[in-house]
Amino acid sequence: MFVLVLLVLAGVPLFGQIQDYRAYQKSIHAAELKLVRGQKQEALDKYQEVLISAKGNFVKDVYNALLLADELKETGCFFELLELLLPKNLSNDYLKSLKVFNKQNNDPRWQAFLAANKKAKVPERELRARLEGLARDDQYFRTKEGSYDVYGDTINHIDSINIAALLDLIANNRFPGEAKIGVQDIRGKQPMDIIFHHYCQSTSVKTQKRVVTPELISLVQAGKILPNKCGLWLEMQKGQFKTGVFTVLSFRINGKNSDWYVPILSNEDLMLVKQTREMLGMESLEEYYEKIRFGLSNPDVAYVFDVKKNIFEGDQELFQSVTKSMRKL
Repeated sequence: MFVLVLLVLAGVPLFGQIQDYRAYQKSIHAAELKLVRGQKQEALDKYQEVLISAKGNFVKDVYNALLLADELKETGCFFELLELLLPKNLSNDYLKSLKVFNKQNNDPRWQAFLAANKKAKVPERELRARLEGLARDDQYFRTKEGSYDVYGDTINHIDSINIAALLDLIANNRFPGEAKIGVQDIRGKQPMDIIFHHYCQSTSVKTQKRVVTPELISLVQAGKILPNKCGLWLEMQKGQFKTGVFTVLSFRINGKNSDWYVPILSNEDLMLVKQTREMLGMESLEEYYEKIRFGLSNPDVAYVFDVKKNIFEGDQELFQSVTKSMRKL
């Protein structure tokens, strides 16, 4: 815990995208638990309470609330919440491709929203374009024939440039959340995600690379990145951080997926994970697992949760070796 405190103190102070991030997350967790437990009206009431009053939000939460309002035929609530999508920079074509919005085609309020959404612009358009360029650079040589085998040095060089650009934005308090550059989909995908993912992944192989743990913690606590998405990156960095996100595993063996497994944690590790998750504004580990089980049991539902599941390719020997210290989810 001493190490965690040091990391927080070392973090870069940032102006928040979500004012009172911890209170916001606590309310969203409460709404999500009511949702997965079938208390849909109570879930919608909770979503509406927090989203209408909060200064800042995550798009996934707005989307879940819209889905509930549609299911419960709360049309007034639906169109009140719909306005919260205007800053997200989602195109009309993308929104019209989502099933929940197809039903609204003949409602003049939907047409008015589409007209307003077409005119809406994110505050940091140039920064968004720059970050999208960095993401394209990240993928360019990785997706060419030969990938790492042929272009490994070039890929590593681009990764260094990309992470330096993100760290510079953080140091100068210019790293954007959804309020500044919008999102790429209703899951809250951002162009920076792939850059953080590849850099954090590489620190376990190239151990001389510095970890970016303090910076990531600061971004989470400022409400600029989703906590469990970030938890995956934190755990990928040389295994120095425990959040319980990276270790939700399934194995693909001979083309077939196994059941889902989670680790059997010691009391000490459980306490460490608990403290870490509380620090980052995450739900408890068991509540996190409950949301994942809900998604697995209801594959056709469209709700979006901040959860990460990991599938590993392997053989029966690897599967048996790894799952010795795991239990079925």
